[in-house]
Amino acid sequence: MDPWTLQPGVIDSATWAQIFTAITYLAIYLLFAVIAAFAFLIGLGFIPSLAATGEAPAAARRLQPVFYVIAALSFVVALFFLAQFIILAPGVIAKFYPKFAF
Repeated sequence: MDPWTLQPGVIDSATWAQIFTAITYLAIYLLFAVIAAFAFLIGLGFIPSLAATGEAPAAARRLQPVFYVIAALSFVVALFFLAQFIILAPGVIAKFYPKFAF
């Protein structure tokens, strides 16, 4: 048998719980990344464009900093959950693929 072939092991309930946690971290990362992207798009693209064309009142520009703050906070939270996933995933995968290594 080829020593580089991955032979999966048994996955017990504790490992399934860790897999679920890792997938949850990845899903939360995706959610906050999308929130950050839309907040940045609204703050940097939509509001200035609508205010410049007159389709929104000039006072709408006061909302720009709010969307920038939402985007920045969402980005930081997204990075946190991505880091949690990157820390957890190799250990979880190594439990049922013992030869797995980065």
